Amino acid sequence: MRISILVFVALFELGCGNGNGNGNQGSNSDQGVSSTDMATAAAGDMSAATASGCDVAAQTGCGTGQKCIPAAMGNQLTGTCVANGTAAEGQPCTPAAGGGNTLNDNCVAGTICDNDGAGSVNLCRKVCTADGGCGGNQKCGVVYTRKWGLCLSTCNEFSADCGANNDCSVPFDDISSTQQMSVGFFVCKKTGTGALYANCNQDSDCGSGLACDFGNNWCAQACDNTHACTQPPATDGGTVSVTCQAYSNLSNGGGFCQ
Repeated sequence: MRISILVFVALFELGCGNGNGNGNQGSNSDQGVSSTDMATAAAGDMSAATASGCDVAAQTGCGTGQKCIPAAMGNQLTGTCVANGTAAEGQPCTPAAGGGNTLNDNCVAGTICDNDGAGSVNLCRKVCTADGGCGGNQKCGVVYTRKWGLCLSTCNEFSADCGANNDCSVPFDDISSTQQMSVGFFVCKKTGTGALYANCNQDSDCGSGLACDFGNNWCAQACDNTHACTQPPATDGGTVSVTCQAYSNLSNGGGFCQ
């Protein structure tokens, strides 16, 4: 699927409300993290455990008044202890300024600052290891590793679930996905103006029913049994064929054209 561990690690500085994860997802905002450092970490060990004993999912290994956040250390995506924040889950938040190789922010332990996906507001999202750890209409989306992700509000593809000026077209791999089984869901994004196969840097650059394919940096289609993929135009480099990469758990054959 569009959303992959490597893509999202490389896009830490953009957020995940897209974004892909394009996983994403974008609706992206600056998280103040070095994409180079995070992409390097993605090539190595993606476990949640850290050299310092800090565990992002369990929030163990840190002292009183601290929290464990993702960090790129050499070729490993691990965790590091920093001062705890004060913004609770669902509240507006501010990523730390200055960049670097960690996802620091002012959110409380167990949550991470991320774009809301439908605009430009950053909210503290809950770290999760399974859908059951999320509330309401949320599911646990793969954002950093397949050890843990973030709780994201879901929507029905090609529906009006997202309200005015927004659309449901950004796919996320569910934390339960494996190499043999692709399980996923869709989230809302702000509707942009980019047409099919127009250049994009984030999901909100793309029009309704479209999200940014970060591998090709173009607006690509969501798809299902009644919405077939349109093939991209030929370029100087030849032709590229796309197919509907459907999620196994969606009865309508919903997925993303890639």
